[in-house]
Amino acid sequence: GPAFHNFNNLLTPTNWTLCDNPANIAKVLSEIPPVSYILYQKARAFSNGKLVVTDLAKDMPLEDITKFEHYKLLQTPNVRQSDIQFRIQVLMNIQSYGFCPVLKTRPAGFKKTISGLYILSPELCDFQLTGKQMSQTSYSDLFKEIKYGNTKLPIEDVYIFTDLTPYSGSNVFPDSRLLAQSKVLTIIKNNYNARASIMANRGALGAWVNTATDSVGLVPMTDEERKTVQNDLRRYNLTDGEYTAIVTDKALKWESMSYPIKDLMMTEQEVHDIKTLASAIGYPYQMLAHGGDTTFNNQNE
Repeated sequence: GPAFHNFNNLLTPTNWTLCDNPANIAKVLSEIPPVSYILYQKARAFSNGKLVVTDLAKDMPLEDITKFEHYKLLQTPNVRQSDIQFRIQVLMNIQSYGFCPVLKTRPAGFKKTISGLYILSPELCDFQLTGKQMSQTSYSDLFKEIKYGNTKLPIEDVYIFTDLTPYSGSNVFPDSRLLAQSKVLTIIKNNYNARASIMANRGALGAWVNTATDSVGLVPMTDEERKTVQNDLRRYNLTDGEYTAIVTDKALKWESMSYPIKDLMMTEQEVHDIKTLASAIGYPYQMLAHGGDTTFNNQNE
């Protein structure tokens, strides 16, 4: 492939339109509520886990982990976040984007000491690859340059947490879990927009239809008669001081023009799609706030 890649073109096939790059995924997180709250619920559960430092060579936990520099660093990763906030954001980024870039900061003059860990917004990162995706000898060999906005970052100070998803669009970055859910997310988004539009633009609830006839057929109303009926009907309502019964010498019939949301099955469709989304993210649908008729004891378990 080419020696350099703009990251926005790395992750996905071109036939997707909703989750095909980090910028679009950021829009999904802000515009489709179920995505954020499912990810957040899973991240909250993840943050309750106990932090263990493991010797990778022996595959055994190390004793008295409080002595280890990285353990102390994860307890206070940076001046803005606690360890819980840091872990929640890392997991939400990993599971929504497929990866989470973190910048390691160091005190002036100390190359080996890490003083802070700052999460970088994936949609603001630009990774240019070297092309050594199969022949690299070190982590930094993967990247020619890393920019955050307009700021060039030291390659060795950017660490990328990655998801367990396949590497179908790139050999460096795994796919987002939301990628295969693009159609489901589109349906959820359209569902929300449709309901909002119905609520905001209901239009006329119905029509009083003239049914007056004579020996020839329908007797049409004149424009003046129509205006008179309209003005008369404005006096009828259920509030104080207005008439509750309509009196008219015109033969009128009410024809409803409204279409109840329940008849469109929008709520049932939303529940079905959220179940699919929760399964894709790996969080039990029953544990969500509207997770059905799950009993308290089952939720507790």
